[in-house]
Amino acid sequence: LKVGAGHNTADTGSAKTKTNEVGATYTMGDITLVAVQGKTSVSKSNSIGVSYAIAPGFSFSAESAEKTGTGANTETYMGLHVAF
Repeated sequence: LKVGAGHNTADTGSAKTKTNEVGATYTMGDITLVAVQGKTSVSKSNSIGVSYAIAPGFSFSAESAEKTGTGANTETYMGLHVAF
């Protein structure tokens, strides 16, 4: 299990946006699970994903994310990754 956290302050000229994030990954053999939660003063986001190593240099990953508050939306990502 790996856990990480981060904080950032972005100055856009007229306003400062503070962002806090915390995430965790857990690997079981060829499968890696990922979860991340982020929060700003105007929104909150949660995402969960999985990656599966099919063969050396070839993997599949999928992630679903939901953002609430300002700019609320839901996103889903899937991909095949090839490394030479």
